[in-house]
Amino acid sequence: MGWTSYREEGTVEGRDDISIVKLLPGEGAQSQEIVVGRTSGDLAKLAFESERGRFQRQNTFETRNRPVRAADTNSKGVLAAGLSEASLALYPTRSPDRKIDPLASEDHLDTTRHSQIWATRFLNDNQLVVGLGPSTEPIRIIDITQGFRRSVIHKIRKPPMPLKFNRKGDLCPLSIYCINPLPASSVAGHGICMSGGHDSIVRLHDFRCENTVVARYEDSVDFAAIYSLISFSDTKVVAGGGTHNLIKLFDLRLPGAGSQYHADVQSYGEFSLERLP
Repeated sequence: MGWTSYREEGTVEGRDDISIVKLLPGEGAQSQEIVVGRTSGDLAKLAFESERGRFQRQNTFETRNRPVRAADTNSKGVLAAGLSEASLALYPTRSPDRKIDPLASEDHLDTTRHSQIWATRFLNDNQLVVGLGPSTEPIRIIDITQGFRRSVIHKIRKPPMPLKFNRKGDLCPLSIYCINPLPASSVAGHGICMSGGHDSIVRLHDFRCENTVVARYEDSVDFAAIYSLISFSDTKVVAGGGTHNLIKLFDLRLPGAGSQYHADVQSYGEFSLERLP
């Protein structure tokens, strides 16, 4: 099979747009489970049979028709979904039920006007990081207690964030668009993550420290928002920026030194990699 596509009957463009796709560990080379979330609030687990090139809906997760904005899973099969109105819900992906209710949920993680969840990522099986905004408290640390049949949101923390002040002396709200947990082999250590937001700064977070932002990385010539992050190696992270279509590479060993490289993505998919001074 070269390629295939899937579209559910009854879906409407602009209403049922797919907002998240998440692969789950498959049972073998011939099958793969995929979580698909939509702006209409539909959140489902699909099974893909590569031999037949066929998708089949297995489960539907109850979201109360709230748009799905972000999702991540841990190794124990718990799905953390960020929904509209800055709400979070945890689901069991291995349940045999056709319709799955949340194991636990928390509405209105942030009460700031227009604030919404942009990213959810597990640091480990029992700890989830949520990026949201615009807010003066744009990150939440969710501690999860997992029992035999249920997962419970045990504690919600709001780590301090060093933010700028406006002319009136008020804190400027920030939106965190992406979160990237670093690999355990990283020079920064285990249980640490990076975040990117609309202020163009990539932050290194160690939530074990009193000052949770332990390093900052930014480009001295481009101030566009950071929409995506991924670890490039144990010592480097790649950031995708907006406005100027730049891909930036930061060395974690050189905080505050600016991006080492940038790639200007051209309209034909080509790019040139240049060394910055």
